[in-house]
Amino acid sequence: MVQNMAVSNFVHPTTQREDLLLLTPIQEVFQEKINNTFGWFDYILFCGMLVVSAIIGIYFAFFAKQKQNTTSEYLMGGKSMGLFPVAMSLIASWVSGITLLGMPAEIYTFGTQFWTGIIGIFLSTTAAGLFYIPVIHHLQLTSSYEYLAMRFDYRVRTLGSALFLISHLLYIPIVIYLPALAFSQVSGVNLHLVTPLVSLVCIFYTSLGGLKAVVWTDAIQMIMMFGASIVVVIIGTIAIGGPSVVMERSHQSGRIEFFNTMSTGLNAMSGVIYEDFILPCLKNKPSEERASFSMKVMCVLLGIFCVGMVFMVEKLGAVIQVSASFAGITSGPLLALFTLGMFFRWTNAKGALSGGIFGLVVMGWIVFSSQYAISSGQIKLPVKPMNTSGCENLGNHIETLSPVTESIFHSLTSTPATTEEEIETPWVLFRISYTLYSMMGFILTMIVGLGISWISGGADTEKVSLDLLTPLVRRYHEKRLKKLHVTKVDSSALLLRSRTAESFVEKSVTEGMENYSKDKNGHFIVKEEMIRQLLMSVNHEEISRMNKIQH
Repeated sequence: MVQNMAVSNFVHPTTQREDLLLLTPIQEVFQEKINNTFGWFDYILFCGMLVVSAIIGIYFAFFAKQKQNTTSEYLMGGKSMGLFPVAMSLIASWVSGITLLGMPAEIYTFGTQFWTGIIGIFLSTTAAGLFYIPVIHHLQLTSSYEYLAMRFDYRVRTLGSALFLISHLLYIPIVIYLPALAFSQVSGVNLHLVTPLVSLVCIFYTSLGGLKAVVWTDAIQMIMMFGASIVVVIIGTIAIGGPSVVMERSHQSGRIEFFNTMSTGLNAMSGVIYEDFILPCLKNKPSEERASFSMKVMCVLLGIFCVGMVFMVEKLGAVIQVSASFAGITSGPLLALFTLGMFFRWTNAKGALSGGIFGLVVMGWIVFSSQYAISSGQIKLPVKPMNTSGCENLGNHIETLSPVTESIFHSLTSTPATTEEEIETPWVLFRISYTLYSMMGFILTMIVGLGISWISGGADTEKVSLDLLTPLVRRYHEKRLKKLHVTKVDSSALLLRSRTAESFVEKSVTEGMENYSKDKNGHFIVKEEMIRQLLMSVNHEEISRMNKIQH
């Protein structure tokens, strides 16, 4: 069945006119009518994957040495997960049906310009690994949004958590919808029956097995996704004549241009809701068992909500654009909140809160206005030629493409029909590509956050621990401390605010001058070997950091 789909869904573009795309004869590929439904082997694979996922959840819930009865086990897997499953799970968290089904449809319809997003992905993941993740890992936090409370205050943490929840509650229903749509087309089972069936298994192993079940299930699913993708690419390429033919026909049609998600999301959202919204409202901290049970219940409720949202997603039309647009509302401001805290020691809670709210409101306005302009026909996205007229061997377009392709194309790339009447051109901000929304939100939040922090006087930098700064900025401040010299100090008072430090210096001067020297004006200068002891009297955190540097 996989082979049939790979071959049947491939369109051979050769352009004779700008508005006409013909299919070259491929009757040698087909010797019989293509069957677009599941066979017994396909059902075995599908059901087997669901059963394996459920078994993993049951194992970690009831049979593993470490039960999922504490928040540490449930949310962080006891901090004992191996490199390979964690790496596979991280990849699977962002490789969804949108990626496997939506990206090919997007590129085939609008061209390979979408490939340039790989550059941004590479830069962003590199930056995250170098500047952001080391801070969170060093602090050993259950939720990364705890950082915002440590760096700013609880209001900023609540804002960050809310941005995260909004983005995932809008994203996960789309992730559920697309695979369910594909399965419905190839199996004949009603879409609204497939959706709760598949989601139920995911909710089951996530709520019971916690992060360990999520990670190992993601790892297995990722291997299967990679394997299936490789097989489809190889079979499809061979069927139409090899890589050179693929590139040639893609170039002729103008397509070559050079310029798991659900389980991980449910696990993360349950932790964020409990830690950031429920726990602060409780007078007495509940036991670990009770907290773990509460998060399992929230996981189930969130899963049910996301399944219900699929009914709305079904009506959206261009799903891939909608999903990326919704992500742009929250991802830019959220990144800016962490950047304000980790890169700028002087920014304060007022600036972060104001910038985050401003970025959220403005980007929400731009995104929803743009979506309205698209739905009303004011914005019409140009597509590549897909007319299959003239194909005598396979008939019209609908007969050539499988129902899966038709449904995916309609859901991911459809745009409203426009009339010949003159339509008002929307404002320039509403015509900006949805791929730039995240960057816009980030820039707006940074500008407002820095500006408000500066106007309001900034934060007391001495109270901002170096542990809360990104390694690059942290090293800068550590070098500054290491080179610190207290100069032009007389015997009456050291130019330090701490009375303890003043007493320490006066006592040292009285007992002996071996730790000090005088300049030509008679002022005492503290020798460098005394700097650490002086700082000990003023700031214990900073001297602790200096000790780490010296060792």
